[in-house]
Amino acid sequence: MKTKIILIITLFHIISCSNSNEISSDKEGSIDIVDPNPNPTPEPEHNPDVFDPKSTIITNDRWWKDDNGNDILVSYGGHITKYEDRYYWVGNNQNASVHGADIHMYSSSSLGSNSWKHEGKMVDFEPNMGGKNCTLIHSPHTGKFVIVAKGGFVFYESNQIAGPYTHIRTILKNQVGGRTNYKIGGMGTFQDGDNAYIITSRRWLGEASSTKPLNHRYTGIYKLTPDFLDIEEEVSWLRNDAREAMWLFKKNNTYYMTASHTAGWTASNCYYRTSTNLVDWSDEKEIGMNPHRPGGTQADKIMRSHGSQQRWIMKIGDKWVFAGDRYPYEEPESHPFEKGLYVWCPVVWEGNHPIVNFEESWSVE
Repeated sequence: MKTKIILIITLFHIISCSNSNEISSDKEGSIDIVDPNPNPTPEPEHNPDVFDPKSTIITNDRWWKDDNGNDILVSYGGHITKYEDRYYWVGNNQNASVHGADIHMYSSSSLGSNSWKHEGKMVDFEPNMGGKNCTLIHSPHTGKFVIVAKGGFVFYESNQIAGPYTHIRTILKNQVGGRTNYKIGGMGTFQDGDNAYIITSRRWLGEASSTKPLNHRYTGIYKLTPDFLDIEEEVSWLRNDAREAMWLFKKNNTYYMTASHTAGWTASNCYYRTSTNLVDWSDEKEIGMNPHRPGGTQADKIMRSHGSQQRWIMKIGDKWVFAGDRYPYEEPESHPFEKGLYVWCPVVWEGNHPIVNFEESWSVE
């Protein structure tokens, strides 16, 4: 009886080892794990030149294309608006001298730089026409969508997010805040719950005096009416020195005002102030850049803010993102065409201090 039991156990052990594809041993004390699927299908490589509606990869230092293979044309301050399950990006054609500062819209569900579908041209301008800077907001009071563009302040409205948009109102620079002879500079909109605001730099155009030196600048913040189609009041009027491309955002309970230096079309350093009420602002600090280019040489100046002028900082999903514009049509010496028009980089925080890390390729997922 004992002999039969031993024989059965031995036979079972032989069969088990010969049928197993999980482990093998070719010498004493060595056990190798055997992959049950030794030839898996490789993951497809990311190709930034091919439209991919599910891509989450940002590829900087190159041209970005839409679903038709055409250049994405949303410069001069266009920013990202999320509505339902898609992100919408509006901005101007950068080659405005040829096409006018036409306002285009794109949409994406995943934010990758090759994932954007061209929704169409929302506003058409003649060559050398149109206000460079525009943003998209959605009024919860009317349920309608509003594009605000520069040129004074110009308001367009639509029942549908992808248009068509109708011109509603233009507020000339002399009508904004009751302040005459102040130009409207780089601007953005900011939506805080049911309220929306415009922030813009304003430059004195009158004769110089002891109290108003030539070209001195202020930052103005203007609350919009509930339909987001007119100015309700001037909220803040803050003296600044050589700042433009203004932007507002909120992190937790703190408001941030960001701006670039007035550097023409070249790259520039970026700055920020903080506030708890949109009225009383902190002293200015410089946004951190990694790698840092101090600007001592011409090469360093060209690469300030990763070779861009800041446009916006936004929280997208659970990540903070910095966006900058480049201007090869205006300044090819500083912005070679092969480097593209846009820079999107991840933002990390040291307390309340933002630092922008350059990544040539990274995922917003």
